[in-house]
Amino acid sequence: MKGLDPNNRKNLLEWYFRYKGDEYQSEYAQHQHMADNYVKPIAEAIRKLDNDSYPLEYYMGYGWDGLRKYGYDGYYDNGKWTTLDKSTSSEYYKKQKTVNDNTKLNGNECN
Repeated sequence: MKGLDPNNRKNLLEWYFRYKGDEYQSEYAQHQHMADNYVKPIAEAIRKLDNDSYPLEYYMGYGWDGLRKYGYDGYYDNGKWTTLDKSTSSEYYKKQKTVNDNTKLNGNECN
């Protein structure tokens, strides 16, 4: 993923400090770090695999799939806070279904 340095842990450390003293400090910090650094790159990668068939927002749901249950309401995209409210999350699910229903991918493209 272009531009993503997994060794740059400044963001993760900032989230640890923010949740310092919280019972779930480690879990919150790690999941927020994942939201900040992986939601959009995952969407971009799946879109590329799908030959850019739809605009990026159709693929954002894939990036959020593992994080939604933790209640995250946004992420930092190049330093800018991007909100994920219930309405936007629902729209991502609808658009993700459109991709799932129409994709030519069969699941073997990464082998």
